[in-house]
Amino acid sequence: MRADTKKLLEIKRTRDLALEPEIRLGDQELQSAEIGLMEVVVSPNSSLIGGTLVDTGFRVRYNCTVIAIRKHGVTIRERLHRVKLSFGDTLLLLTPVFVYFIWGI
Repeated sequence: MRADTKKLLEIKRTRDLALEPEIRLGDQELQSAEIGLMEVVVSPNSSLIGGTLVDTGFRVRYNCTVIAIRKHGVTIRERLHRVKLSFGDTLLLLTPVFVYFIWGI
């Protein structure tokens, strides 16, 4: 289900439901030898410009999950799939460590 925070909290309260996050990041995941965090910036000639994460097939293309986008100094953590990417946007990625080697980092 996708909805804004106020609507979700109202549904939770009136229907006595529990909300589960799409992605859970605990200490174990963040300290894993297999998973890491990476911050990347969209370059001026990137094929990502003007597209969303869905449009560009980001997850499949780069084998990474975007967990936040910083755009014009504002950090976005919700509805990331709707954000049109621009030059200078910073993406926080949750990624398998082997991606570092593929990207030459």
